[in-house]
Amino acid sequence: QGNTDHRGQGDPATRGSHGGIRVVTDGAQLGQREGQQRHDRAQQHEPVQEGPGAQGAEGERRQDARCGEDGGLAIEPGPLLIEQPQPLDPVEVAARLQVAARIAGLTSRLRREAEALRTANAALEGANKRLAEMALTDSLTGLPNRRHLLERLREAWALPQSQKQDFAALSVDLDHFKNYNDTYGHPAGDRLLRAVAAGWISRLRETDLLARYGGEEFCIILPDATLEQACAVAERLRSDVETQAGAAVRTTQGLKITSSFGVAAFSTGMLDPAQLIDLADQALYTAKKSGRNC
Repeated sequence: QGNTDHRGQGDPATRGSHGGIRVVTDGAQLGQREGQQRHDRAQQHEPVQEGPGAQGAEGERRQDARCGEDGGLAIEPGPLLIEQPQPLDPVEVAARLQVAARIAGLTSRLRREAEALRTANAALEGANKRLAEMALTDSLTGLPNRRHLLERLREAWALPQSQKQDFAALSVDLDHFKNYNDTYGHPAGDRLLRAVAAGWISRLRETDLLARYGGEEFCIILPDATLEQACAVAERLRSDVETQAGAAVRTTQGLKITSSFGVAAFSTGMLDPAQLIDLADQALYTAKKSGRNC
């Protein structure tokens, strides 16, 4: 009975209030406790093992005792007791919250700046696109300009011979345009150029290219067209100018606007697109010498 009471009671420093984990941090207490346990077993006539297993167990107990002497922890099985967390330092909490708020602010600012950058890039791309279009467009008529025309011809010329189509070029000039400007003024001349261009566009295919070559001169590229087909197109456009252009820009009685055409077709012997344009210009010059309006 005495032994049982002795084991049931323990040093408060070494036993939890509910029989939980007991932690011994003092080497002397650990040694006293080990000796008391051996004494209790002897009083109850419990056999003491001296074999290798006993030596191993004893060695473990000695190791545990040495850990205690060195300030270590000797832990015995039992219910787990959770240590209460230490109270938070208000100063540290405030500092951490301040850092978190600053990080959130910087993140939000970075997102706004990234969105502004995307918007600026989109605007810049749009401006560059408009500039590129302006560089290839005649500002008066809205037609492709000479540069655009030559780029399209170079692209067609760069195709392999087996992929090249038949195509033709028309050089066009409004007859006596300078006299018209001198008589009715440059604003009237601008209206005439725009009216002629709009009328021709409505008469051409989507694959055809009508460009203002300079001044009152235009150039038309007709893909997949033979010389005969190109001549037929030229005659139709010439007739439209003669019958409709004057009335489209002025109400002056008897005002007559005419145009002259030169036609040339691509041939395999041509080495450069400029040769095609030159041939069409030569044909235009011949038409002017022959009395114009042809």
